[in-house]
Amino acid sequence: MGSTFVFTGLNTTTLVVALMGLNKVFITVAIVLGIVFSTVPTVAALSFTASVTCKGPKFGIIGQSFGYWNWTLNGAPIGPFVSSGVITASGAISCNSTGGGPNTTTATGTQPSNANGVIATVTAQIKGCYHQVSASQTFSPGGKVSITVKASCTGNAYGTSVTETGTFTLRN
Repeated sequence: MGSTFVFTGLNTTTLVVALMGLNKVFITVAIVLGIVFSTVPTVAALSFTASVTCKGPKFGIIGQSFGYWNWTLNGAPIGPFVSSGVITASGAISCNSTGGGPNTTTATGTQPSNANGVIATVTAQIKGCYHQVSASQTFSPGGKVSITVKASCTGNAYGTSVTETGTFTLRN
């Protein structure tokens, strides 16, 4: 059964007009709130792709390249490395230059919503040589990222110069 309300001192016409006015107030408030919240920017989590490409000698000695990234908040790295099996705030990927390459390894993850920077590092190593290059990029939280770093290293194997080149790219 429905509820019964008793209004004293009000006739039916006054009650209907009062409820219609109240309904208009609710509709107006809902429209205003909809407009306000539709114009408030939201910081959605952005997915990113990290890749390291390595290129080395076609035969014989195999080199390696590694790509590392650290999302930062005001310049300080934030963590964790992996959360529920998904790469989040920081990570590393590697590839080797079997057959000369270029060979590429790729990883994906979610950019932390509070990150306002990233540090990207690549290393290249081959037969007695190791070279590392880093770069950083700052942005507004939830902002776009596109950073590439490249390292090259030349060693000596069996009397021959051998070179490994690694390129690390991170984009969202």
